[in-house]
Amino acid sequence: MMTRRLSSARIAAYLALAIVAALTVWNGVGHWLLRSNPAAAPAILGGEEIRQVRLAEIALAQVETQPANAKRLLADARGHARDALGRSPLVPGGFGALTYAEALGGNQKQLAKLIAVQPDIGWRDQLALIGKLIQQAQFGDRRGVGQTIDVFLRGTRRPEQRVFPFLVRLATDPQFNTELVGLLEARPHWRSRFLHHLGGEAAFAPVAANIFDGLLARSDKLTASETENFFWVNRYTLPARDQYRRWQAIFAPSAANSGIRDGDFARLTGVPPFTWSIRQDGGAFIRLEAAEGGRHVLAATIDGTDDTPVTGQQMLLPAGGWTVNLVARTETNSGAPQAVQLGVTCLPSRTRIAQKDFNIGKDNAPIAFAFAVPASGCDAQEFEITAKRSAENYPYNLFLQSVSAKKSS
Repeated sequence: MMTRRLSSARIAAYLALAIVAALTVWNGVGHWLLRSNPAAAPAILGGEEIRQVRLAEIALAQVETQPANAKRLLADARGHARDALGRSPLVPGGFGALTYAEALGGNQKQLAKLIAVQPDIGWRDQLALIGKLIQQAQFGDRRGVGQTIDVFLRGTRRPEQRVFPFLVRLATDPQFNTELVGLLEARPHWRSRFLHHLGGEAAFAPVAANIFDGLLARSDKLTASETENFFWVNRYTLPARDQYRRWQAIFAPSAANSGIRDGDFARLTGVPPFTWSIRQDGGAFIRLEAAEGGRHVLAATIDGTDDTPVTGQQMLLPAGGWTVNLVARTETNSGAPQAVQLGVTCLPSRTRIAQKDFNIGKDNAPIAFAFAVPASGCDAQEFEITAKRSAENYPYNLFLQSVSAKKSS
């Protein structure tokens, strides 16, 4: 069903997508033919109808590089395509070449006739799809554009570089965004790659958030591979409570909305910011190790030559007094205690509101780290654990377990 006509800017965006999709096609046969000698086309094997299709493709590809000659080249393309179809109505590429030529030439009447017969003959190539996409864009048919893009992408192996950026641009239209959510819910083969691409740029964050929310509203099961880019890239830039709502729905539907997540280090899975960050560079090697009673500890080998971030996670603590409790020990050749720093930073301002060093020895010992969350400017908090430089400048091991955050009385 046709919707109201779009603004000229939106139509331009749709047409840009169509042209880029066309360029994707011409990365194959069209560009190869242009790089070869067009005069060699008569020698192409496959019969006269195939030769005429190749001549049509050469003319269409030359439109890209010779816009001043577009009128003549499009006429040549139409002539060769019609010649091929006259010899064999089912010749591969003939219908698509003719449709695309009419679309580029702006012959809406003839293009409409070709599009009308398409359902009876099926899609034989992507140029026909691009012709239909251009027609739908000119009429502002959001639903049709969405469906045609889906068909086009299903037949395109690697559309990321040229098509996905324009698909993101189209998704800024709220109505097209709804159509796109419907397409993604059907799980086309390009879905995971597109969502991964969508989450990879901070500039796409509003569009990505709307699409993820739309899929969640339809009880769609999003996966870590589809959404981890989004959470990594935007973990400090979007409202924390909206982020946690999405993170919880995707990664931890049963997680309580308070305190520390996975304080027993049961899995170390999921995507930050609302789970433990594991930093394997900067002088630390971090892993999980089994402890007594079937529990786990986070073990970190520190090179001891500098202060080294070990782990942390984002929290959503209401204003007031809080205490982070944990059990920790260190292991060194000398048996000397080592210093570990706990800190809390307010987000989004990144203002440090609490920081304290603790000397930790070889025996498991409880640590209580008290701090106050201010009433304003601290919608979320970043809890961080840092292993301090060893007084001996020598490597040591740090073991953490049973981390929790509790409201102070």
